[in-house]
Amino acid sequence: MTAGRPRKIRSAKALANAWDEFKALCDSNTMRTVKDVEFTNDDGTNLTHSETEVSAPLSYTVVGFCGFLGISKSAWYKTYENDPKFVDIVARIHTDCEIDVRSKFEMGVINTRLAPLWMSKYGYGAKVETTQEHKADNNLLDAIRDSLDALSGDDYVVEEHPVIGFTVDDYDYSDDDDE
Repeated sequence: MTAGRPRKIRSAKALANAWDEFKALCDSNTMRTVKDVEFTNDDGTNLTHSETEVSAPLSYTVVGFCGFLGISKSAWYKTYENDPKFVDIVARIHTDCEIDVRSKFEMGVINTRLAPLWMSKYGYGAKVETTQEHKADNNLLDAIRDSLDALSGDDYVVEEHPVIGFTVDDYDYSDDDDE
């Protein structure tokens, strides 16, 4: 016999129904906005206050769902995440969360600057090019090398530098006429 509290949700079907209720609650969320707007009515009175209720759907998250169920996040992971009886509905919950957030980014509901933060929770990462060559810089360096090669003759001593590739170390003044 195991000790501890009994599960709040005892079947996969009950968890699926609770998840659907949570999504409906998130989708129906509204927010009251207050604006100070000045306009004149037909009778000449000025109105300066306006309140509107606008749709403001909440993103689906496992943490929000835990709050909805009244359980802790650790209880969720311990009780439902690893139980084979709940594997399908847990996978659906994670997929619904990812799809919801992605669609809100694509529709502009969530600021896209937050995308790396949100999407990292679903295994996405920022793509960083680390091997890209800077062709303009390489072309400039090649042009400088060519110019130095043309000038080097007997007058200049050109040595390779380990970082930038080359340097002009000395100018040989011995052949110049003394004035």
